[in-house]
Amino acid sequence: MQSDFRGQIRVFPLKKKKDMRRVFSQGEKCGNSYSVLYYCQNNTQSHLRTGVFIPKKVCKKAVDRNRAKRIIKEVFREQKNDLQGLDIICILKQYRKEEGFLKMLRQQIIPILRGIQCIC
Repeated sequence: MQSDFRGQIRVFPLKKKKDMRRVFSQGEKCGNSYSVLYYCQNNTQSHLRTGVFIPKKVCKKAVDRNRAKRIIKEVFREQKNDLQGLDIICILKQYRKEEGFLKMLRQQIIPILRGIQCIC
C-alpha cells in the first residue's frame, strides 16, 4: 500500500480518458438526488481508483467545488479497504451552500458505497 506525505492510505485517481469511458460505458450506475456513482471492476489493478466531478453549473465557486471534492474523496478513502479493485466515478448533481450540507452529502454517499460493496 502506498501512503501520501501525511501517512494516510492513498486512493488513486482515474486519470486516463479511456478508463473513464470504460466506467461510463461498461459500468453500473447508482445514486440519489444529490449524486450519481458509476462503478465497474478494474481488471488490471487491485486498488481503488476514483474520479469526482462537480460541474460549474451545479456549484459556481471553485472553493466550494474543491471542498466538496475533498469531502467525497475522504469518504472513498475511509471505505477503501472494502472497495478494492473497483473504478468509481462520482458526479455531484446538487450543491447547497448551507450549514451541514456537506455532512449530509457524506451521509448520503456512504450507504451507496456499502451497497456497491455488497454487489461486488
